[in-house]
Amino acid sequence: LYLSTVKLWKSLADKHGLHTPRRDDRIREKVFSEFRVLHERYEAAKSLIPPGDLVELRYEELAADPVAAVGKVYDGLGLGGW
Repeated sequence: LYLSTVKLWKSLADKHGLHTPRRDDRIREKVFSEFRVLHERYEAAKSLIPPGDLVELRYEELAADPVAAVGKVYDGLGLGGW
């Protein structure tokens, strides 16, 4: 996700920016900083989500067995029909 977002920001800067950033590390630092804030806020707020309305899934679980991972989401959210 991180590398994909960096690539997105580079592409946006190239196509829509008034100038192209001289150093890729500025974009990387900005993306990393925003991801850190995003994760901190998520961790601080996730306890406010009612039980049964949130299922956390690691990418490794999804990559290893996509069918079981989606089944876990359906079960965790009480959707049934999987």
